[in-house]
Formats: sequence, structure tokens, C-alpha cells
Amino acid sequence: MNLIINYIIWLIILYLFFLSFINGMDNNPIKCKLYIFLITFIIQLIINFIDNMNCNNDVNKLIKKSMLYGLFNIIGYSIYIDLDIFIIKDYFMNYNNIYIKYLLITLIITTIGFILSSLDIIITNNIYNECNDEKNKII
Repeated sequence: MNLIINYIIWLIILYLFFLSFINGMDNNPIKCKLYIFLITFIIQLIINFIDNMNCNNDVNKLIKKSMLYGLFNIIGYSIYIDLDIFIIKDYFMNYNNIYIKYLLITLIITTIGFILSSLDIIITNNIYNECNDEKNKII
């Protein structure tokens, strides 16, 4: 699946996840990180299996990719916490609306995840989709 489309889907999924599950857990960032990692890992694994359904890819590669995306989202949430606590709390994040807060968290997480995923593709030259080779196609 295209990387941009993947992160647009993640923008929507994470925003709905924050609205439904993380509401009221702002004072426990470790639990939030755990939930973000688990939801990212599970849904990204499902997306990877659907995306590579006609390929003969190794399951370990798909699990590694899902774990990598989960870690990228954890890094994004950690950057949000640092920004919230240390730098811009008094200036930009003085919000009263919970929807804007969760949208801001989601935008930070998906932007950092997109940047890190793009750097991973550029540096390693590994797109994780080896279905273009004839030997990996099932059909």
C-alpha cells in the first residue's frame, strides 16, 4: 500500500482511537504508549497481510514492519509529551477542547511516523513489498 495512503488511514484510526479509548488517560503516558503500540501493531499487521495477500512473503518480515510502525508511533507520542511538558505548553497547547488536543496528538504521531518511515525506505531501500518479483507471486 502506498505510504501516504497508509498514514492517512492511520490519521483516521488513531484519532478515533484517542477519542474512544484514551479519553481520561492523559496522566498515565506509559499506558497510552502501550495502547498505541498494540493498536498500531495489530492494525498494521492486518494491513500488511491484506496488502501482501497475493505474495509469498515471509511472515517475519511483515511482523517486523508492523513492530517498526508501532515503534515509530511511540516515538511520535514521546515527542508530543516532550513538547507538551517542556516547550510549547504555555504558548500553543493551551487548549480547552479535547477534540483539538487529540487531533494535535494524532497529527504529531502520524507526521513523525511518516518521516521515520520515509527515512527507513530511503536509507535501507526496502519498500517491504516484494510482490513485484515474479518468484514471490502466488497467483
